Amino acid sequence: AVLVADDVYLDGNERLAATGNVEAIYNGRRLQAEGIVYDRASDRLILTGPIVIQEGEETLILASSAEIDQEMENGILRGARLVMGDHVQMAAYELQRVNGRYNVLSKATVTSCRVCEDKGPPIWQIRAERVVHDQLEQQLYFENAQLRVLDAPVLYLPRLRLPDPTLDRATGFLVPSLVNSS
Repeated sequence: AVLVADDVYLDGNERLAATGNVEAIYNGRRLQAEGIVYDRASDRLILTGPIVIQEGEETLILASSAEIDQEMENGILRGARLVMGDHVQMAAYELQRVNGRYNVLSKATVTSCRVCEDKGPPIWQIRAERVVHDQLEQQLYFENAQLRVLDAPVLYLPRLRLPDPTLDRATGFLVPSLVNSS
């Protein structure tokens, strides 16, 4: 692992703290945060945000605070946003990473529309109590989902499965995209 920060210091015998423009690189993942505390006793990283985790070239995770393991494969991120390529944005109250394979989003909103700076609702979105992103199978599983157009509920779906945008070919519902050209 590589750790770069403005200040790095030991806080007792069990904690290493880094603050100010912190950047860590480990196993192809790049982590940027305002502060990181590594607790050796619990083998956990405690992150203060804003937090940016980049996984490869397709996936970006943004959060306000987090507590994850040192491999960045298991843990909880609060106030999270998962951006996949330029196609899909998922925002959630809480994102739980499980076994480096699943991202479980609680109270989530998913859209492929560009979210405007004026904070207005996207043209379409799917809101769900829970969304599970299986990175290995490249699938999104929704529980108690609502399709909303201009923030008005249009369709309720107790269960829904969609391919994630990194999958080249899939059957089932595909994420719609809006194209405008001259």
